[in-house]
Amino acid sequence: MLIILGSNTNYNMGTITQTINIQKRNTTIQIETNTPKTLENLIVNVTITQDDKTPVNGGFVIFKSVE
Repeated sequence: MLIILGSNTNYNMGTITQTINIQKRNTTIQIETNTPKTLENLIVNVTITQDDKTPVNGGFVIFKSVE
């Protein structure tokens, strides 16, 4: 991956070169929610584990609202 950083009055231009290793993992996603009443918060707990039951740490879970 090559990142090119622009310059401005505070920073000089620069480049960063980095190698990324991507590993495919077989995972299980478990989602638990509460049952909120009107105007209460929805609480969502998401657990992502590998096949050997070890947690997948790091990264992001993105929720999209569908109406």
